[in-house]
Amino acid sequence: MQNQLPDVATAAEAAEYLRISESQLIALAREKRIGVMRIGRRTLFPRAVIEAFIHDHTEPPAPNSWGLTGAQIDRILTGRAERTTRGKGKSHHGDIHT
Repeated sequence: MQNQLPDVATAAEAAEYLRISESQLIALAREKRIGVMRIGRRTLFPRAVIEAFIHDHTEPPAPNSWGLTGAQIDRILTGRAERTTRGKGKSHHGDIHT
């Protein structure tokens, strides 16, 4: 399979790109769940339509149980690592142990 989808793909190319069967893709088109371009009897799939379909059907990641974003978790973990590193070699009074 190629990495790139042509500007206008055949059903076989678009199905391969989406990793579904050609019959599944045709069924999506028949149900008007994915857009098509018809030229005579040919059914073609513009790349923009395929990309929009992927975007519209991509689920966001599940939130973590704390309701925090990944950036917030990273800040917490980074802060914890800094406190641990900073605290090594010092007593409660800030004196360095030798």
